[in-house]
Amino acid sequence: MFVSTHPQFEELTQRTARDCGEYFITRKWRAGTLTNSYMLLGTTKLVDLIVFLHLPSLGTKTQPVTEAAMANIPTIGVVDSDCNPNLIMYPIPGNDDSPSAVELYCDLFKKVVLKAKELRKTKEEGGEELGEIQLQEEVENQDQEKSNL
Repeated sequence: MFVSTHPQFEELTQRTARDCGEYFITRKWRAGTLTNSYMLLGTTKLVDLIVFLHLPSLGTKTQPVTEAAMANIPTIGVVDSDCNPNLIMYPIPGNDDSPSAVELYCDLFKKVVLKAKELRKTKEEGGEELGEIQLQEEVENQDQEKSNL
């Protein structure tokens, strides 16, 4: 699930989530979305991961972050110097106010989510070893590209 409450990034967040086939929240977070999902959404199945692209004053008093921590859902968050990343499982230090930066984050998240879905599909079809080999080769290729820069 992609979460961004900043109006400037609403369309970008929605487009990224739709391209990945994932959910998104770009408006006000409804209290209990994760902790009371059966009453609000009619389901007990929760998301596997939440990506916080921009949340003002991100920290322990922010409702979505607190609910994700209470529901034990892994979170990735782009955190700025004005943010408290204590409850974010995988904080990414960066500028969450710049349109070009958020565009870059969305592009990278989209690539990773689509690649992970492809590997999951390969694994489900019985090609566990093939998926792991492809992932390892891709990591090695990225390391080589970084060293060439």
